[in-house]
Amino acid sequence: MRKVSLVISDVDGTLVTHDKALTARAIAAVERLHEAGIGFSICSSRPPFGLRMLIEPLRLTLPFGGYNTGAIVEPDLSVIEQKLILPDVAKQAVSLFQQHHIDCWVFVGNEWLITNPQGDHVERETHTIQTPPTVVPAFDDSHFAAVGKIVGPSKDHTLIARLTDLMQTALDDRASVGRSQPYYCDVIPPGIDKGRLVEFLARCLDVPQPEILVLGDMENDLAMFRRAGFAIAMGNASDDVKCAAHATTPSISSTSRSGRSSSSGEPRGNAPGYESGSWRAYAAIKDEETAKELAATIGEYGVLAWSEGQNSGTHGKAFEIGSRSRGRTRNLPRAETSADPPRGDHARYARGRAVCDPAGRTPAALRPRRLLPPA
Repeated sequence: MRKVSLVISDVDGTLVTHDKALTARAIAAVERLHEAGIGFSICSSRPPFGLRMLIEPLRLTLPFGGYNTGAIVEPDLSVIEQKLILPDVAKQAVSLFQQHHIDCWVFVGNEWLITNPQGDHVERETHTIQTPPTVVPAFDDSHFAAVGKIVGPSKDHTLIARLTDLMQTALDDRASVGRSQPYYCDVIPPGIDKGRLVEFLARCLDVPQPEILVLGDMENDLAMFRRAGFAIAMGNASDDVKCAAHATTPSISSTSRSGRSSSSGEPRGNAPGYESGSWRAYAAIKDEETAKELAATIGEYGVLAWSEGQNSGTHGKAFEIGSRSRGRTRNLPRAETSADPPRGDHARYARGRAVCDPAGRTPAALRPRRLLPPA
C-alpha cells in the first residue's frame, strides 16, 4: 500500500492559475491535506518574498523553497539555508544576457533590480511577486555581492531555450541554469535544485522519501520528481516532464471540448455519458496497481475512477480538476476492485466529489460517497 505523508507543490503553472490567482478550491484542497495530517509545502523559482501571499491562505507551517531552494525559509521568511551566486559568475551571466539583447533581472535580498522598466515581462513579474522592481541605471559590481538569482526574460521562447543551453555551457559548474517558465532563463547557485527541499523536509520531518508526493510542470521540477516517491506532472508540461512523472493531470489552461470552462469550472452545455468533478488532485495514473494503491491510501477523501472511451476535455489544475468522459466508467471507493477491469488507456484518481452516470450504468455497489457538497 502506498502511503503519502507529505505533498510538495510547484507554484506557477501548477498551484496557481495563469493570472497567478490562488483559488478558493485550491485553498480548500490544501486544507483537506492539513485535516488528514498530510504535510504540505511549496517550492518555486520565485524569491521567498514573492511567495509571502500564499503563506496565510494555505496555512503553511513547514519550511518552503524559493529560488528553486537556493533559499529555504520558515513561514515567517526567516532564512534556514541560503546559497548565493559568486560575484564574478553573476557578472558574466548578466553580460551574456546583454550580449543577446535581453534585459535581465538581478535578485538581491528583498529586491529585484532591473535596468529597463519597459522590458519583457516586467509587468508580469511585478504582478506575480507583488513587489515593484528597483530600477538602476546599469548593473555594477555593488549589485553582484549577494545575488540569489538572475533571470533573463524574453517573449522569444526559442531564444530562451537556446540561451539556456549557451549559459549553462559558459558557466559550467559555477552555476545552475534552467527555465522556470518557457519565457524565463534562470541562473542560480551551483548544485541547487528543487530536489533539495524533498531531501531537507524528509530529513527534518523524518518522512521517508517514498512517502512524498510532488507536483510540477517544468524542467526545473524534475529534480523533485527524481527524489520523491510519487510525481505528478501537469497537463501543460512538456512531454519530457510528463514522461518523468508517475501521473499526469489535465492542463491548467485547457478548455473542455464539451463546453466546460477552464476559468469557472462550470459546464456550458450538455455532454453524454459520465461527468466527474474533483476538488482535489486528479491525475491520469499510468498503471492500474498504482491507482489502486493511491485509492487505498487516501481513498477516504475521494474515489478512483477508470474511464473507458474518449475524454472530452478538462479544466482547472492539480488541485482543481473536473472532466467529462464519454463512455463507460467504473468508480472504485477506497481499495475495492471491479469485476469488470478497465479496458481504456486511462486510470484516473480523483479526490473529492463524483457524480454518477445519470443513466445508472455505474453499478450501485461501486458508486462513491459524496464527500463534499455539490458545487
